[in-house]
Amino acid sequence: MRSRLSVEERKEQLLDLALELFSQHTYEELSIDAIAEAAGVSKGLLYHYFRNKRAFFVAALRRAADQFYDATEVPKPEGREPTHEELREGMEKFLAFAEEHEGSYVFLLRGGMAGDDEVMDVIEQTRERFLARMLGNIGEVPTGAQMMLRGCLALAETVSLEWLRSEPREPRAVIADRLVHVFVAAVTAALP
Repeated sequence: MRSRLSVEERKEQLLDLALELFSQHTYEELSIDAIAEAAGVSKGLLYHYFRNKRAFFVAALRRAADQFYDATEVPKPEGREPTHEELREGMEKFLAFAEEHEGSYVFLLRGGMAGDDEVMDVIEQTRERFLARMLGNIGEVPTGAQMMLRGCLALAETVSLEWLRSEPREPRAVIADRLVHVFVAAVTAALP
């Protein structure tokens, strides 16, 4: 006998499916009928959890962002700059997530609906969280250094997407080392 899923369990199951579907298909390719069929639920039940396809998409995007952020955390003591090794470990985790969850990662960065304010807000909030993590509690950071870190984040996103598409794929450690080298050089150049 099958047990009924709780509301939260069903929602989690649907979000897992959303990550899978939207990492394989564009937003435009999927109809709410196709999503409901893939989930094995009625459209009505899907609408019970998400008011429309866009809400389903945005919830999946938030889920991918949270998973990405959580998977890349590197513990460090408060009140000091990250060490070179901590930066490298963080970058290695960044690339590991991209490689091991390629569909979710590409969906997060290139999932479509680029002009949608809510979608752009999720992506921007994710970048802000990473920037705050990199800055940590090290005190006041000059605007120039913050701008360079934002640029480094954009570079890491672009490089990781290109790296995922490359054949043969260079070792993750090599790409992580290069990115950390660029991060350190950029921020050092921006500091007074």
